[in-house]
Amino acid sequence: MFSKIKIQSVILFVAFSLISSMAFAKGHKREAMSYFFLKKTDFNLEQSIQQLEQENKGKVVSAAVKMEDETPFFELKRIENGTVMEVLLDPKTKKVVETSKDGIFSRYSDEEDRTAALNAKVSLLSAMEIAKKQYDGLIVSAQFSNKGELNCYRIQMVTNQGGYTILVDTDSGDTFKDARHDKKGHDKSKKH
Repeated sequence: MFSKIKIQSVILFVAFSLISSMAFAKGHKREAMSYFFLKKTDFNLEQSIQQLEQENKGKVVSAAVKMEDETPFFELKRIENGTVMEVLLDPKTKKVVETSKDGIFSRYSDEEDRTAALNAKVSLLSAMEIAKKQYDGLIVSAQFSNKGELNCYRIQMVTNQGGYTILVDTDSGDTFKDARHDKKGHDKSKKH
């Protein structure tokens, strides 16, 4: 007979598995919605970065398609005078709909990370171009990231077959990682 502890363990495992698969499915749904939105729009993340950098002082260090109630927006983070500002841009009107100071728990709340992002030799736009030249797909997010001692841009791309992430070194522009996943989450990595 199963003991009470074993039954509870099985129940917890099943519950955790269900929650994990729901979160995974939600992430894939968001990726798919972003992909189909980007396929039909004439204004992309790169253009939103260019627009924001031309209109405002500051350097964009993060850009992503954000779905709110199945309505797409571009969420950009820029560093201006040492402050990280979050900007929500409507891709249909190409207008800023909201600007706010990024929270204290932001990945850019640390001055060292802000300084590294500002001093990157490769810009976010250049990193996105590097990614597009080497890989098929549409960019749904790109952001400065500090992976241990490596400063890089983490670029999320999607195709109609799934999504993958590549890292672009902020100093050299080299790509370091390509973690590809098909619709079922199977690893389809290619070594570079």
